[in-house]
Amino acid sequence: MASIVLAAGTSAPALAQAPGNDPLATIGLSSGTLVKLDLNLVVGNPVHIVLPIDGQQMTLDMIPFACRGETYRVWEDTGNGPVEVKAGEVTTLRGVILEDEGSVTAGGIMADGLYARIILADGRDFWLQPVPAAGEGMYAVYTVGNVAPIDGICPVGDAEAIHDAGTGHPHGERGITRYDAQVACDADWEFYSYYGSTAQVEARMNLVLNTMNLQYERDVNIRHVISDIFLHAFEDDPYTTNDSADLLAQFRDHWEDVHGGIVRDTAHLFTGREVDGNVIGRAYIGVICSGSSAYGFVQSDFNNNFMSATDLSAHELGHNWDADHCTCSSPPYTMNPSITSINRFQPGNDIDEIIAHRNSRGCLTESAFGGLLYPNNLCDDATIVGEGRFAFSNVAATTDGPAACGSIEEDVWFRYIAPCNGTITIETCTSETTFDTVVVAYTGSCDSLNEIECDDDTSGCGNGFQSRISFDVTRNTSYRIRVGGFNGAEGSGILDIDQTSCPHPSNDDCANATEVEQGSTGFSTVGATLDGPIENTDCLNAGDAQIGSDVWFRYVADCTGVVRVSTCGSLFDTKVGVYFECSTTPNASFECNDDNGPACAGLDASVEFNGLVGADYYIRVGGYNDAVGTGILTITQASCPTPANDDCSDAINVVEGSYSGTLVASTNDGTASCGASGTNGDVWYRFTTPGCGGTLVVTTCGTHDDGGEDTGVDTVIAMFNTCGGAQLACNDDTAICLNDGGANRDSLLSRSVDSGEVILIRVSSFSTDAPDDFFLNVSYEPENDDCGNFEVATLGSTPFCNVGAETDGPAGCNASEDVWFRYTAGANGQATVSLCGSLYDTYLAVYGSTACPPVNQLACNDDNGPACAGLDSSITFDAVAGTTYTIRIGGFLGANGNGTLTISLIGGNDCNGNGVPDPAEIAGNPSLDCFNAAALPVGGFHRRGGPNGVLDMCECVADWNRNGIVGSSDITAFLASWFNDLATGQTKADVNCNGVVGSSDITFFLNYWFGGLSGNPPYNGC
Repeated sequence: MASIVLAAGTSAPALAQAPGNDPLATIGLSSGTLVKLDLNLVVGNPVHIVLPIDGQQMTLDMIPFACRGETYRVWEDTGNGPVEVKAGEVTTLRGVILEDEGSVTAGGIMADGLYARIILADGRDFWLQPVPAAGEGMYAVYTVGNVAPIDGICPVGDAEAIHDAGTGHPHGERGITRYDAQVACDADWEFYSYYGSTAQVEARMNLVLNTMNLQYERDVNIRHVISDIFLHAFEDDPYTTNDSADLLAQFRDHWEDVHGGIVRDTAHLFTGREVDGNVIGRAYIGVICSGSSAYGFVQSDFNNNFMSATDLSAHELGHNWDADHCTCSSPPYTMNPSITSINRFQPGNDIDEIIAHRNSRGCLTESAFGGLLYPNNLCDDATIVGEGRFAFSNVAATTDGPAACGSIEEDVWFRYIAPCNGTITIETCTSETTFDTVVVAYTGSCDSLNEIECDDDTSGCGNGFQSRISFDVTRNTSYRIRVGGFNGAEGSGILDIDQTSCPHPSNDDCANATEVEQGSTGFSTVGATLDGPIENTDCLNAGDAQIGSDVWFRYVADCTGVVRVSTCGSLFDTKVGVYFECSTTPNASFECNDDNGPACAGLDASVEFNGLVGADYYIRVGGYNDAVGTGILTITQASCPTPANDDCSDAINVVEGSYSGTLVASTNDGTASCGASGTNGDVWYRFTTPGCGGTLVVTTCGTHDDGGEDTGVDTVIAMFNTCGGAQLACNDDTAICLNDGGANRDSLLSRSVDSGEVILIRVSSFSTDAPDDFFLNVSYEPENDDCGNFEVATLGSTPFCNVGAETDGPAGCNASEDVWFRYTAGANGQATVSLCGSLYDTYLAVYGSTACPPVNQLACNDDNGPACAGLDSSITFDAVAGTTYTIRIGGFLGANGNGTLTISLIGGNDCNGNGVPDPAEIAGNPSLDCFNAAALPVGGFHRRGGPNGVLDMCECVADWNRNGIVGSSDITAFLASWFNDLATGQTKADVNCNGVVGSSDITFFLNYWFGGLSGNPPYNGC
């Protein structure tokens, strides 16, 4: 590890005091320029001021710019452990000097004023900082040469440093790729008490790192983003020592014990302690991404100078990045053992060490660009906004859009999602807008933009060179807003977005509260008004005691016991209050919460209370500081009894139909491989397949999307054969269900099942989705349920089943729930189709066509047909050789069951004169009918063509080319087909019907060929 110390004999108090009456000395300066600035600083607005820099009046133009990670959080510890609190608004800024192309600035807003670092295009470096001791509105403009001398040495040798080899990281050349590292920040009690509030400590940490990043981005293409901030707002914090080595160890040990789960690449402690009299910082070396060693601390305000504070943090983080101390006093650099306030790394030595360590790290996030670019410079990076005012700047922005009005160039992008149908107005008309703007609105993706409206100048808007557009919007539609300059003009400004009021929710008033049960209910407060009293007790948080823009629900307790109400997972900062009745009396709620309730930490609200069975409770949901949005209201009451089918062994038997079920109070009795539902509560159902195979379809359609809103439990279903057995199938979401404009949350499984097979159906909920009621829909259909999905039947017996079948044929004979077969007659004769011996009251029809729906009904029968008496059906008809008949089997008035379809054919041709009808011979040995003399060639090759219901011995098999003559050309044609089959896997030449084309087919064919030449039997038809 390494440390920074002051020279012996000097003091490093936590808060330096000014000697004498020199106000500059109070901020660590020996000289500098005092200026009075009348600033109207508003957090969230751009900063646009003129100030003297090196004898010239220059314009500082800055906009809000965050250095926060994607999961940025603020934690406050008042002695009972860290609790997440609301993150403050973005107070940090980035920008440029308008008169100096290539300049860059960074800083931020604190309670005492504006702080900024200004790097001009020629490399000159200036700093701006309030000087409260000089009077209201007084600022210092200074350089490193104005900072009072700070001498010091580092008492720790490099041998004591901790180095980490890293895991390797792919990297690009310096200047091409930027690397983002996540920094977790901590503030001890002394640092917290100086700044006096969570908001100011948060702002100070963001200010130091945002400004320090200019150095890292410029010199080594690294940007630090803050993942988490922890504040110790009580005196008895974990940091108790003034010894620098021990303090660093305490910092490390405390974080390893308490904050090991915080995602970070390094951790940085801001201390206000007087450490070792002289030491002002210490850190481990070469430890980025190394977990238990990536720590350092800074006595950030040792001299109250902003320039020194950023250089000190850059120095200690530089150690984390594997930079050792340098011998670099003339010129000075950041890694000098004594703090220099220079804010620059030494070329070669320091920079090479940091880059080498950077390139060995496997934890960093890479971006495809470096340097200063506004986060919404590109269409794909558009800033998501709602209604309100938004600062922007297009200085140094690129152009990332198609040609539009006003020759728009140098644009920045926003994205607005309409909460309801209405009209939106977007303008830059305020006096804060400093240049000639153009505003364009689009729908569509960035690579396929559809322009809606464009405006360059509007009379009465600002000075006439600002822009205003207005157009109709549709609920949930995303609109891209592009703001740029006329013909490349640039500057900063305010974008105002205003949409006509959205309709009030139906439960906007307590009197119209929506009735809800246990489980999850989607809600929206968009368009809601205030209809509840102020709550100055439990719901007073960060100055807001109201539950703004509220909606109401009414819950009747299912049983006596603890009721939990939460808005966990909502998309805005919620508040929840619970009341016995509608009331306007202040503080009428008996439970109220803003943040960090019993169900979830953070900004989502939740409460618990003891409910009485049958009692009414009114639940009020709104937003902190009048925030609005959408979310999920979840109500659980764990004391309620479990469902009857909570265990697999108690599965409810189901057949075709729809069933209502609930997961409320269910426990876990199984697992599943999808939907993160393996350990969730579940309920069970049992389906036993009827006496014929078919397809089982199970869905929860209708559960989640109800009335156009995403409501209800997010289901997961799985299938098993036995309790505890192997999973057969699993599904979380399906697009098959009819969603009323919502996301897919219902489930569907379809599976082929065998006769008598038992299927156990497990219903559960997705991941952390709260248990709720659901619908289970069970359907089963035989494989030949539809006319178009017929099964082929031949002479003899074929089993059938119409259980689960739907009616797919025309009315007549009182038939329903039908299944379908097709039979092709092998010869002329009298065909008998019967269902004799079936186990239910059958119905039968035969059609003389293959059309669906069927036409040309030949006959139908319900009872007492020609083949058997009673409730079984049978039909006799004259069959014609080669004709295909459609057979429909159903039940009388919905009857269903199992049976046997029997087809017989009496009479018919006897072409070989052996006394046995040809159909009977073919039925006994199908290989006797493989050839069809009328078959046409396919693909240029002749083919066997059969079966066709005629014995092959009665056709001229030898005439392979069908020219009426048996000759050598037939052998040539046959062998062409035979060799083609070998090459393609086809069976055109399989004349012996064994399913394989081989030498036996040649022998078989030549026997017929020689017989055809002699004209003798077998009866070859030649």
